[in-house]
Amino acid sequence: SVNQTPANVPYYFAAYDVPPSAVSFLRGQADLLTETELFAVLQHGDAGPWNALLTDDGTVAFLDWEAGEPRGLPLWDLIYFHRSASLLMSRSRPWENRRVRLRRDLIAGSPIGDRVASEVGAYVDATGLDRRAVEPLYHLCWVQRAIKEARRIPAERRTHGMFHRFLLDGIDGRDLPG
Repeated sequence: SVNQTPANVPYYFAAYDVPPSAVSFLRGQADLLTETELFAVLQHGDAGPWNALLTDDGTVAFLDWEAGEPRGLPLWDLIYFHRSASLLMSRSRPWENRRVRLRRDLIAGSPIGDRVASEVGAYVDATGLDRRAVEPLYHLCWVQRAIKEARRIPAERRTHGMFHRFLLDGIDGRDLPG
């Protein structure tokens, strides 16, 4: 089934210490996603700039499909790509840690965040994706990334997991311009 994400939410709750307000919010997002009509996409699974190649005709091609999913979820590659590109573009401020940069660029509102919103809107318009699915797909993308991350870090360090913290920051800042 393409709608695999709501089933994964309990794994996130088991792996991390999630505040009750975030638990409630994420359950609501999973429920909302199950109410929308989703279509399957060929999902790269690691769509970062390090796996992108600009071809001679100006299109972007992706390399390294080992994490590919033939029945993936829409928007996830685009969302992950922009998060990764944002980190690369904001390296000009090496004194800021990744969490600060991501909050500034993608949550608080910035030209980068405006670009992401514009591209997500264009994606929705081009594909006919139900607009109600955008916010749940956004937050649940980070749930999935946090679950993957939990496998690589010891339980005592999970509170510092990058995707876990980015997810919580996004939930806390969901009413901000980004």
